[in-house]
Amino acid sequence: MQFGMPTLIENRTLKDNIDLCKSLGLQFIELNMNFPEFQVNKLEQIDTLIKAAEYAGIYYTIHLDENLNVADFNPLVSAAYLETVRRTIEAAKELLPLRDTYGDRTQPLTLNMHMNHGIFITLPDRKVQMYDRDFDTYMASFAAFRSLCEEWIAGSDIMISVENTDGFREYEMKAIDSLLESPLFGLTWDIGHSKATGEKDVPYLI
Repeated sequence: MQFGMPTLIENRTLKDNIDLCKSLGLQFIELNMNFPEFQVNKLEQIDTLIKAAEYAGIYYTIHLDENLNVADFNPLVSAAYLETVRRTIEAAKELLPLRDTYGDRTQPLTLNMHMNHGIFITLPDRKVQMYDRDFDTYMASFAAFRSLCEEWIAGSDIMISVENTDGFREYEMKAIDSLLESPLFGLTWDIGHSKATGEKDVPYLI
């Protein structure tokens, strides 16, 4: 079992996070792409990331932007998110040697992702989720996403892991089922999110 830490809001720099990680004797930091300092162009500064990690004897995992929406109906938007994932996977490949040196080679390097609920339309008697209404289009986007990720990862020891947040929607569980048909996808059980939602995702996760 590997013990690590997330990117912390109190820390403004990579060095701040690494210093804390080292002082606590942890093995990795999850670089969070919601932070401006860990956008994809920063993750592509491989030499800087490796040098900083080697100083502390740690490795990195990556949390993809929580706004990631590969099923967005606007193809310009979804294409930007897909390109972000592609470039992040390329960066992760170059960071894998850190995992090999300081982590556990039997466990893939993980990229965590959230499911984007999409928007809903409020009617007098109910709310209609657009991804539920246009389910076939939604599922086609995830089929394409799975195929592209398989192409981009291409034998590297990287896994994309879907994390629970505030409760998976029915259409999301079907999309996740589709992703899990590939060995390159897995699940992250965030116990804090799980507790906050009354463990509503636990039956599905199990």
